[in-house]
Amino acid sequence: MLPKSRNRHVRRLRLESLETRRLLTGVPLGAEATDTAEFLLGRVAVTPVFFESTGVNSEQDWTSEEITEVLNKIETAMDWWSTALDGLNTVHSLEFVYDTQYAINPVETAFEPIANSSNTSRDYINDFLIDQGWGDSNSHDEAIRLFNDQQRRDLDADWGVTIVVVDASDDLDGRFAPGGFRTAFAYPGGMYMVVPSTRPTAVFTHELGHLFWANDEYSGGGSYQQHRGYYDTQNLNAEDNPAPGFVQEVSIMAGEASRSAAFDSFVSPASTLASVGWQDSDQDGIFDLADVPLHLEGTVTYDGDLSQFLFTGFAEAVPLPNKNSEGLQNDITLNRIGRVEYRLDGGSWLTALQPDLQQTDVQFAVPVGPGIDKIEIRAIDPVVGVTSPILSATKSVPGRGSQSFQAYAFLDTDGDGIPSENENPFSGLQVVANPVDSSSFPVTEVLDAAQMAVGVSLENRANAQFTTTAIHGNGDVSVQLDDEGTPLFTWFRFTADRWSSEWTEDDQMKVDLDLPTTFVEVDLQGYAAGAIGRVEAYDESGLLVARATSESLAKGESVTLRVESAEQSIREVRVFGHSDTTIQVSKLSVGPTLQGATDALGLVALQALPVEDYQLQWQTNSVIYEVSPAAIRDLSLTEAADPTFAVAVRRVDSPGYNVDLPADVDGNGRVEPVDALRVINYLNKNQSGPLTVGVSLENAIDTNNDGLIAPIDALTVINVLNQMQRSTSGSAKEVAIPGAPALPVEGTAAGESLSEEEEKKERQDESESRILATDRILANLGQWSEAEPQRGAKATNLLKINDYQGSEAADVAKSKDAANPFFSEPFRSEGF
Repeated sequence: MLPKSRNRHVRRLRLESLETRRLLTGVPLGAEATDTAEFLLGRVAVTPVFFESTGVNSEQDWTSEEITEVLNKIETAMDWWSTALDGLNTVHSLEFVYDTQYAINPVETAFEPIANSSNTSRDYINDFLIDQGWGDSNSHDEAIRLFNDQQRRDLDADWGVTIVVVDASDDLDGRFAPGGFRTAFAYPGGMYMVVPSTRPTAVFTHELGHLFWANDEYSGGGSYQQHRGYYDTQNLNAEDNPAPGFVQEVSIMAGEASRSAAFDSFVSPASTLASVGWQDSDQDGIFDLADVPLHLEGTVTYDGDLSQFLFTGFAEAVPLPNKNSEGLQNDITLNRIGRVEYRLDGGSWLTALQPDLQQTDVQFAVPVGPGIDKIEIRAIDPVVGVTSPILSATKSVPGRGSQSFQAYAFLDTDGDGIPSENENPFSGLQVVANPVDSSSFPVTEVLDAAQMAVGVSLENRANAQFTTTAIHGNGDVSVQLDDEGTPLFTWFRFTADRWSSEWTEDDQMKVDLDLPTTFVEVDLQGYAAGAIGRVEAYDESGLLVARATSESLAKGESVTLRVESAEQSIREVRVFGHSDTTIQVSKLSVGPTLQGATDALGLVALQALPVEDYQLQWQTNSVIYEVSPAAIRDLSLTEAADPTFAVAVRRVDSPGYNVDLPADVDGNGRVEPVDALRVINYLNKNQSGPLTVGVSLENAIDTNNDGLIAPIDALTVINVLNQMQRSTSGSAKEVAIPGAPALPVEGTAAGESLSEEEEKKERQDESESRILATDRILANLGQWSEAEPQRGAKATNLLKINDYQGSEAADVAKSKDAANPFFSEPFRSEGF
């Protein structure tokens, strides 16, 4: 009997060079702690655990020679899979790393494992797990998976499995006692195998296949009807395959003779290999579960002052949806963001960053010379060979992540319809994409519990384009308030005689669409701490096409999950709490995004548009801007077309602006006090604010041509009137009004000059006159009579500019006007 020791002995195989070695930071992207063997690629932590019987029941004793022999057998068995993978000529690798401390120093147990039924294995394995600190786990299965998870973390691996070996060296038949499995067995999905020490090496290889979801293929073991593994592969090589003329292929998962032949030749059928994740549908050397483009999002802009492009964003690997009919069904990938690259004007790809992470924030700057105009950016996994879609920008047009449709709006100051570095982006430009043929266009509808009547069934809404049901209860879904008064989607729980907002794996929300769509978005929140939300999308045949899973949520923490299908194949959606957790749902958005508005960078994107022809409608947010006619066109959105283009926006005159004489509000060719009064009357009726597109006005009240009607428009008229009244003789003088012809008024005759004293007095009089006019407007804006005087009435009946006796202090500031932040400052400081 060997002494017990806690010293760790690690044996490693197939070590990679430092240049290609991947440093892991935890479980693979998308996996939970209990996902310890979902597909057989990457790096696998193997923990052999040898049990040594003690006391009166002991019949077997490990020797050091036996321990070494079995460890070598295990290494050879594991290495079979690596060699078989190498023979497929793919980009993938498989490496095993070992923790042999529980083999070199076997774990003591009061049982004699080989002399008992295999059913007792859980007893001595439980004792081992308790000794390792996992006694407080919820179950035996959870405890061993958490132990395996800790082992993979400690050994810097992607997966973790345990190989339990019982000493059978002195047993007559090397089999367990009747009552369970007589020889070796394994629990699929990353738990453990149990193998008598005298079994052939190929048995260890066979059992590892089980741990990674492969089925038995021999008679009485597996069935042709079985499906499992990442692709939910059917067990086509099962001996009971009913196809006429079926001949079973040599396979590591078949019976003893076939298994031995497969072991010697390092081969197995395609369906067998697919069950452990080895399936390459397009024969490009990349297995399907890794042949998924990376995701890169962000914004790239050009800084003319620094002569550099700046990118800020995020990159991550994207898993293929996991179609396994067993296990946790988490979408998992080993792909990594090895590099973020860029190229200039179509040149060679250059490395910007080398994060070597599965998810990472990305930020970098690229200085460029005057001869460079365009930058393209991508993320790449250099080991697997997959990349992200390319994001591009030019010095004059910024770029953002790939969408179905993206446009850039700019203020076309030079009128050539082409964006340039010195032309600014235009924000707030609205666009609507109307499909030319709407007969088969996807469903587009939003159900927001916060906007719906409490107590009304979702099926009783008008013009419903999809049905929303619960798979339990009477199927009805209704909006109800929770204990905190939050409206949520609920289903009726008959057993409790109440409406329930709790959605779980057993109590799912089901959405059936009248027509297939491209996009579904769900707002949900955690019902309790640790909740995990999941949204699954299925096609018309019931096949999974997309899945989204949240991170672990706090109680009440909200998240938005999205599923998308570029092929417009989503026909059914299911929403529920994943991994025995509960969520609540508050909003459903179904269908592509058909409208949007440009942001501060001038960019607008529409998501998940199907491949159709669209009519684009543009609308500016101001009456003083219009879209260039060249941008008002149809959009043909095909897979090969670039759906990004620039939209020129032009500055135009306000419909409330008199181009010939801005201060002449009523258009009679003269500037009079009544022009200011007309603006004031408008403000009394309508308050300050922008003119709406298509507005019809009786008077040209937008005297400063900014598209807004505000007190400044009246003050513009008053300033002109002040200049007109300022006179020292009967001679004429021109008054300059921005944007209008010179206006003759009474004053010093042309050619005459004033003394320095007179000029000073004239400037002082003008300033005082403007201050008095401003004060009067501000003090009496809401008090002017709306009855306008008749033309030709004496000036004394009009607004008396020079006889106002205001009493407020000279530095009183006007209170803030929400529509016009300009007026939050004192008027006098602006020099009206």
